[in-house]
Amino acid sequence: MPTPPLDADDAARAQTACANRLLAHVEATEDGPDVCTLFPADPDDPLTEWLSAEEGSYVALSAMR
Repeated sequence: MPTPPLDADDAARAQTACANRLLAHVEATEDGPDVCTLFPADPDDPLTEWLSAEEGSYVALSAMR
């Protein structure tokens, strides 16, 4: 079942919730889906976990309720 894409309200809520903890970078690609990577804004440990997802593999926050 397809899920709705992020809308502006979902993106604003996610940005507010993560503003002090995570940063995001979206890499646009010419030959495939864009890739969004989340990473710590100020990691305490230099060995941190990063999360990347291709466009279309994530869902709107409102769809998770």
